[in-house]
Amino acid sequence: MPIFATDTLSTLRAARDRIYSSGQILCLDDSAKPVWPVGLTHERGEALRDLAIAENAASIVETGFAFGMSASFLLEAALTAHANAPDARPPRLVSMDPFQTSQWKGAGLRHLRDAGLAEHHQLFEEPSEVVLPRLIAEHERFDLAFIDGDHRFESVFIDIFFARRLVGPGKLIIVDDAWMPAVQKAAAFFVSANLCTREPSPEGSPLCKFILLRMDAKGDAREWDHFTQF
Repeated sequence: MPIFATDTLSTLRAARDRIYSSGQILCLDDSAKPVWPVGLTHERGEALRDLAIAENAASIVETGFAFGMSASFLLEAALTAHANAPDARPPRLVSMDPFQTSQWKGAGLRHLRDAGLAEHHQLFEEPSEVVLPRLIAEHERFDLAFIDGDHRFESVFIDIFFARRLVGPGKLIIVDDAWMPAVQKAAAFFVSANLCTREPSPEGSPLCKFILLRMDAKGDAREWDHFTQF
């Protein structure tokens, strides 16, 4: 692995470990917020990172940002993917969170800045239903999507709907908070319509709170009037 990547990863892990050990995260105004219960646990973060590394995901899109904990693990994966294939696209994460300033006081941005990752990250402080179609119109493509924004049914559905168009056939969409009925129902549509297959996330494992949706390799091959109850 190139020296620059090793140094960056060391800085990232040290910054993240300070947050986990203290249970506090600093905001842009130097105030502090408790990491729990909002922040991603270290165990689940590592599971998310390993999924992204297995996908060779150098370019990732996520809905939801908050404290930037999932973002730091996803960027760790993107840096690793790029180091393993330097000619591939540069490591990049695009996030969207309309409440980063108003609710989270820039804590996620502060975390990525302190971790040395700011140059690889782009944040849109707008709703995902506004940003995602704009990315599609700009012909953006990503290796992986992580859905963890508004957890109401229609919002999760829309996030998956647009994420499919940004990652393309055969790619993975990871949906957080699998225990929530609205999340389960939104994901169920895409499985029932044969647009995605649901991959295992065994109960009791760090993956159990994720829904893993693998895009069909053929893309959307349905008839124009296809519908299946879900």
